Amino acid sequence: MPDNTDEEHLDNPANTQPENSPDEIIPTKDAETIKPKEETENMEVHHHPDLHHKPKKWKEYFLEFLMIFLAVTMGFIAENIREHIMEHKREKQYMQSLLLDLKTDISNIEMVQKQNLLAKQVGDSLFLLLTLPDYTNETNSIYYYGRVFSARTFFNMRDGTLKQLNNAGGLRLINHQEIVDSLEAYQYTYAELLKLQELKEIQLLNYRNVMCKVFDVRILETMVNGEKITRPVGNPKLFAENKDLLNELLMKAHFVKRNNAQLLTMFAEMKQMNMNLQTIISKEYH
Repeated sequence: MPDNTDEEHLDNPANTQPENSPDEIIPTKDAETIKPKEETENMEVHHHPDLHHKPKKWKEYFLEFLMIFLAVTMGFIAENIREHIMEHKREKQYMQSLLLDLKTDISNIEMVQKQNLLAKQVGDSLFLLLTLPDYTNETNSIYYYGRVFSARTFFNMRDGTLKQLNNAGGLRLINHQEIVDSLEAYQYTYAELLKLQELKEIQLLNYRNVMCKVFDVRILETMVNGEKITRPVGNPKLFAENKDLLNELLMKAHFVKRNNAQLLTMFAEMKQMNMNLQTIISKEYH
């Protein structure tokens, strides 16, 4: 029995082996790797770019540069033209607004001129009456002139447009040098006029301090009706008739009168400058 078992194993040695021979089997792994390799080689052959170009002639380079240069230059010129048109439009608007301001200034100057002329006349009358040997029969006018003389009206230039011009870069927006020079002179004259008005305010305060000692406040109270000043009833006595005090009052009034004379001269100058400016602006900007 043992011999038969051994023979059966020897007779069937290939039961565990495949039927096909090793030479006929193609491994699956090798088959899969062949195709991608071929595709890669084909891609390299058909899609490789040609990096070799013929060199351009210098004329072509020059033509390209010229076209770029012209495009940039034309864009720059077009932007400058647009900006110039916008600035000219703004300039004309500013001049129209400035013209309105100047016309308002003329009205205000004329009004303050009248007040300063009145102050000059009142001051002269007050001086003449208080220097009379006997002024007791003139106290009605002395009270009236003394109170009116203490009033003041100041001129303030309409400078809204000038401030806008300064905020926009000064007077560079104005292309007419004559207008620029006239505006600068006008502003300078106004600055000097402001100094005189500030001095007048101080002088009037000094005058009012002496008024408190010369005039009876009870009489002054009857003379004021709202904004209007009227004459008192009869010829009321002064609160003090001391010659030194009256002389001090007239001295303070004297300084105000001198300042008024300078202001009147400067108002006349400003008015003339204003009118000249209006003429130039109207002519240049139609």
